Amino acid sequence: MTPGAANRNGLRVTGRSVRGSDFGLFLSEVFDEWVRRGVGVMFIPFFDAVLASYLHGESTLCVLRPACGDAPVYLLGNILETPVGELLSSERQRAFGRA
Repeated sequence: MTPGAANRNGLRVTGRSVRGSDFGLFLSEVFDEWVRRGVGVMFIPFFDAVLASYLHGESTLCVLRPACGDAPVYLLGNILETPVGELLSSERQRAFGRA
């Protein structure tokens, strides 16, 4: 894609953008190096999340999930007024995950 063009998600491509194929190659090369020298020594959250997805059917990493609403990342309410469990199961939290 040319700089300034929008990708399929409507995000803009810039001169600093990385092509998907290049990012895939990067991940493949890092994975190969990690398998040779790093398993059990170095932990790479992305690879751990992909493995979790493979083993358990759902990833622990937000970007690999259909919705990212499990982690509270914005103001849901006041925990002195509303129990945390209630805030985390609120419609506002679910809407965030769907968005």
